[in-house]
This record gives sequence, structure tokens and C-alpha cells, in this order.
Amino acid sequence: MAKSKQGSVPDSISASLFKLATDLENQGLIKQAVPAYLKLISRYPNSPVTPDAIERVLAVVESMRKMGQHHVAMTVLDQLEAAYQGS
Repeated sequence: MAKSKQGSVPDSISASLFKLATDLENQGLIKQAVPAYLKLISRYPNSPVTPDAIERVLAVVESMRKMGQHHVAMTVLDQLEAAYQGS
């Protein structure tokens, strides 16, 4: 029997979550995008897109910091740490 070229179900779900999060981010809906990235990081730590999700969260944090939203940036960093450690 030939092996399927498709990824695993978790990889498909994590890819869908990443697409959702990036689409939300591209629409300027950062408050909705961050939880999607964090969910991906927490639930699918070994996904091929997890490093990209972490990078996007860190980019959002940096943008917040530059806009003077230090408290919000720190909160998101705390959430990232919790999501990553919870994985």
C-alpha cells in the first residue's frame, strides 16, 4: 500500500490555525490573531508551523512595545511562555 503524501491530522489542524491567525493579523485583528497563535503553540508544539507562530507572536509583542503598550506586550509574552511551557 502506498504511503500518503498528506501530512498528519495534527499538522493539518495546526496549518489551518496558522492560516486563520495570519489572516486575522493581516486584517488588523491582532486581539483575535494572538489567541489563535497561542493555541497552535500550546496544542501543536511539534508542528512545522509552530516556530513561525512563535515568531509572529514575538513580532506582535515588538510592535506593541514600540507603540508604548508595554503592559499589553508583557501580558502577551507571559501568555506565550505559558503556552510554550504547557506544550
